[in-house]
Amino acid sequence: MKIKKAIPFILPLAVWLSITVYMALLMYVLTPLIKPPEMSEFFSGICAVVLVALQGVIVWALTFAAAKKFGLRVKGAIAALPVMYALFAVYHIPSQYLFVYTDGWSFMFTRHSPMNRFLAAFWITLQFGIIMLITVTAVYANSKPAAP
Repeated sequence: MKIKKAIPFILPLAVWLSITVYMALLMYVLTPLIKPPEMSEFFSGICAVVLVALQGVIVWALTFAAAKKFGLRVKGAIAALPVMYALFAVYHIPSQYLFVYTDGWSFMFTRHSPMNRFLAAFWITLQFGIIMLITVTAVYANSKPAAP
């Protein structure tokens, strides 16, 4: 019973930890190993979409498990968002999180500076929070018996 009450605090920690480990492995281990010297823009775009989709799958899978196994509800998922924001505000690896690019980047011959970490944490939390809320709502809607 105690674990069910702690899920709104355990889930954001699990999401933050798994995404941070995923990004660290991606940035510091996999990218140097598999990055070819010349990558076409099309292939680079496909890789970015796949790697971003994996982030969504990680958040979805953790939330799905918390909702199915431990009975996480929408109120619990909403309560988890400030905790997740605080974790991402404290530390996140400069990289691409869904549609938020937190490192310096160039586009159309213009160099952009890195995003403020608190603003980045807000957008990361908002996007991961949307995935969490949709997942919890879908699990909760499917677990209700249909009215006769």
